[in-house]
Amino acid sequence: MDRESILLGRLKNIYLQITTHANVIEEYLQSLAIAKTDDVLKQAASDIEKIHEAVSILNTQSEQLKKIDVNAVNFSKQLITLRHDLRSAVNAIKGYSEVVLEIMEEFHQTNFAGIFRAIIAIALQVLHTIDEIRELPQVGADIVADATVLRDIKIPVYTTTDKVIEAVDYGIVKETTKASPKKKETISPFSVKYAPEFGKQWLEKEEKKKNLVLVVDDLVTNRDLISDWLMLKHYRVITAKDGYEALKILDQHDNIDVILLDVMMPGMDGYEVLQHIKSSKKYSDTPVIMISAMDEMDTIVRCIKLGAEDYLTKPFNPFLLGARISSCIEKKQLHDIEKAYMARIEEEMSIAQHIQLSMLPTQFPESSNFSIYGKSIPAKEVGGDFYDFYLFPEGKIGFVIGDVSGKGIPAALFMAVSRTVLYSLATLSNTPGQYIEYANKLLQKENEALMFVTLFYGVLDQTTGHLAYINCGHFLPITLRATGKVDLLGESDGSALGVIKDLQFRQHTAMMNPGDLILLYTDGITDAMNKEGEEYGIGRLLKRVKTEKHYDPKSMIDDIANDVNKYVEGQEQYDDITALALLFKSYYKKQ
Repeated sequence: MDRESILLGRLKNIYLQITTHANVIEEYLQSLAIAKTDDVLKQAASDIEKIHEAVSILNTQSEQLKKIDVNAVNFSKQLITLRHDLRSAVNAIKGYSEVVLEIMEEFHQTNFAGIFRAIIAIALQVLHTIDEIRELPQVGADIVADATVLRDIKIPVYTTTDKVIEAVDYGIVKETTKASPKKKETISPFSVKYAPEFGKQWLEKEEKKKNLVLVVDDLVTNRDLISDWLMLKHYRVITAKDGYEALKILDQHDNIDVILLDVMMPGMDGYEVLQHIKSSKKYSDTPVIMISAMDEMDTIVRCIKLGAEDYLTKPFNPFLLGARISSCIEKKQLHDIEKAYMARIEEEMSIAQHIQLSMLPTQFPESSNFSIYGKSIPAKEVGGDFYDFYLFPEGKIGFVIGDVSGKGIPAALFMAVSRTVLYSLATLSNTPGQYIEYANKLLQKENEALMFVTLFYGVLDQTTGHLAYINCGHFLPITLRATGKVDLLGESDGSALGVIKDLQFRQHTAMMNPGDLILLYTDGITDAMNKEGEEYGIGRLLKRVKTEKHYDPKSMIDDIANDVNKYVEGQEQYDDITALALLFKSYYKKQ
């Protein structure tokens, strides 16, 4: 792949990442429209509008990424200017979001703080993406050129009275003075007059970029023969006289592209070396071509079964060997690209998981009337579990737990939307019926993917102990009474949110007495499996709650999480483990 194609691909990737994040920020801002009457948002309206403007500027500036001429002499200067403009827009988004958070804290109103914290987190990620632009001028060093052709290349530079200040091509830039350039000239890379170290450094870089082959053979004549031919074909070569030396070299080098391995060697033969290579995490992906005078089918089959990429018999055909090495390197490069891509995906999933967890409450109020605590232990893949609570006037507290359908990024995005909608609507109504019906309308609108969320939402009036709740297809909560009685609360007779338009939801009521505790949870607990494939189950969870020796929500949830972890015996966690517990301590007395 040539330099231009690589640069265009990198620019396109940066463009897509920036615009995708900008669209997510815009969607967060649009979600505020349903609460435009909120007094605090009115106070911050001008700052929110500036965030909108900055997002618009970011989208406009990012379009310049598609217009850059990667072959232009001033390519590096274009990138410096564009990076500055992009960072300015993102810093505006981050800065004004922080201003809005300060306004909310000043008015002691943080209903929408989660949205702006998420925007700040996204802005930081976009800044990281924009900084990748700094690496682009160095991409020129990835172009492999023959030394004979290199001597004819003319590199434009500017000269001053004393030193060379810039070598434009190949990403080699040295700034030694700020004196104004007198004239533009061209020099050979090997020019001693203008850049005495340039040719040497360039050739060293080119040498390092050649594919590296490890040749393992106990006969020096075989090693020399193969090495000479490989170097003639512009490969770098390392040789080993036996299996022990080969493994030592592999431990010292992590950039070997292909291994040519003899079968019959004293001490450790080729079979043993091959087994060691393929059982190692460090270099098991390095392709191995067996080269041997033995042409018995059993030997060939054994080597292939042990993981060899290919098998050639001596005396080998050099053209066939060259074709096999080229094929192995191409496969390895594709595999390395895939590994790098998967590593990037894992990194992005980790960032997404961090952003997702940052949207959930981590600070829990303590009072003489109640105690509440929630926890979510994420699986390797981002999911759709969430919990939240809302403090209302007159001693009322709302609490919710939800589980979005599916797994991965779609579930995580729908979780973010669901949580934001529910959090925003909590300020408009503390009546479960109205609250849930309005939320369902918003989540069902333009839900072409037919995502849905099951949830339990309740509002406890601490002045009376009256609990009003709606269960939208979620697991039945567990109540632990002050008397020690454990039971499931109500019936799961409601439909999940986001699917059916204008759905009516049935509100239920129950009474809680001081000392009573209610536990909400998701299927990550009950569906957790041990080595025998047996689920943790609701029965075990009920038993665990019943044997609870204390009524502290945090201790209870931590104990349940530890019990689940002990039950699965190290098995991989495939779903989020999420729970929320509320302890009603005493009646609230109105002032």
